[in-house]
Amino acid sequence: MKKYSLFPYFCVLLLLCSKKSVFKNIDDPRDIFEKSMEFYSKKEYNKAIEGFKKVIYSQDILDITDDAQFYLAQCYYQIKDYEQALMEFQFLADHFPKSEHSEESEFMMGKIKFLQTPSPELDQEETFNALKYMRDFIEKYPDSRFKREAEDIVKKCREKLAKKIFNNMVLYLKMGKLSSAQVYFQILKEEYSDLSLYDKAKEIIEDRK
Repeated sequence: MKKYSLFPYFCVLLLLCSKKSVFKNIDDPRDIFEKSMEFYSKKEYNKAIEGFKKVIYSQDILDITDDAQFYLAQCYYQIKDYEQALMEFQFLADHFPKSEHSEESEFMMGKIKFLQTPSPELDQEETFNALKYMRDFIEKYPDSRFKREAEDIVKKCREKLAKKIFNNMVLYLKMGKLSSAQVYFQILKEEYSDLSLYDKAKEIIEDRK
């Protein structure tokens, strides 16, 4: 009869137990928060997530609850779980509007919305939404420390939308439909003439006349 070693299974069990016991002997939410911040600073985001959740789900709402919520959202952002990060930032904005993290949370929501926008070849509704969101953010927080980055996202959204229109213009030109191509060129002229892509489109259209 072939004998099997139980050592590998013991190692796996030990590993699982160690993961579950990260906060096992810590009861005070403030101590859990401090330990979670240590994990966060070390980029051990999954461990930090566990701790921040414990603080948030503790019986009482503390002065650190919004901090835990903010860093929980940041953890998900860092591991590129953008959908969950967006929900966590939204939760903070909805339930802790007076938090010192509110402005940054709202900015991060716009940043994530932009990161989730599709390539110019696809439908650009999400890009329109991200653009509007960031413009609203800048209007709401005109002196924000995130203003420059928000303006950069606005620019990138506009460039992506302009690229979509440019691609449509080129497509109609390839199909020999100059009048349809000119419709898209006119949109570029009216809405995106400050972008370099407009100059390129203008040169292409003039060569076809």
